[in-house]
Amino acid sequence: ILARSGPIPGVIATTTGHLASFALPELHELTWDDFWVDTGLSAAELVARGVTPGTRVIWDAETVRMGNHISGKALDDRVPLAILTEVLRRVPQEEMRCTLTLACTVQEEIGLVGASAVAAAEGYDAAIAVEIGLSGDIPGVSGRSMPTALGRGPLLVHKDSMVHYDHQLTARLEAVAQDEQIPIQHAVFGSFGSDGAAFMKADIPAALVAFPARYTHTPFETGHLADIEALVVWLAALVRAGL
Repeated sequence: ILARSGPIPGVIATTTGHLASFALPELHELTWDDFWVDTGLSAAELVARGVTPGTRVIWDAETVRMGNHISGKALDDRVPLAILTEVLRRVPQEEMRCTLTLACTVQEEIGLVGASAVAAAEGYDAAIAVEIGLSGDIPGVSGRSMPTALGRGPLLVHKDSMVHYDHQLTARLEAVAQDEQIPIQHAVFGSFGSDGAAFMKADIPAALVAFPARYTHTPFETGHLADIEALVVWLAALVRAGL
């Protein structure tokens, strides 16, 4: 818990099996009301340490490497930030065929807040959102409904639940991938959105690329290092080639 007095450790808890028959007499789908943060402190002690409604709570999970996979909290969007940083490191300014602006935005999940501010601040010829994406290679998910998978390359997303991305810019990204012989996966997501929508709404052509990941929005989001590296190479090639 990120209290005003400093971080307070705790555990995210729910009723366990031994007590479920007492607390949950009928089976039901879990909601946010079924979870709480146990800090070992009383309500008065929490108030004294600066905990109020609206105090932020974050996962305290380590990032680990499992073979060619990486797993941890907030790969969305720590990995895209690392990708953009690596593109800048690999492509000197004199090799860029475009004027490149990088923006790291906030509050995408609740209304594209940061991206909307960026889209309104300056005029851009195009925008590319770099995101986490969805991978369907887990038990219980059919390849027909979600054919994307780890280790098969980064994602080129044509449409999500918010917008159709710009066809010309998307085609340009695909052409660069083909020229560089970078394997990519084409994707259409029904329950997904990105900051690219803010630029499309501002009449700025936008595209969406992503690294596929399992278990999104959990403290153990999992991606494949080869997909991440390929996305770096892909974006670096685009910056060198131009739009």
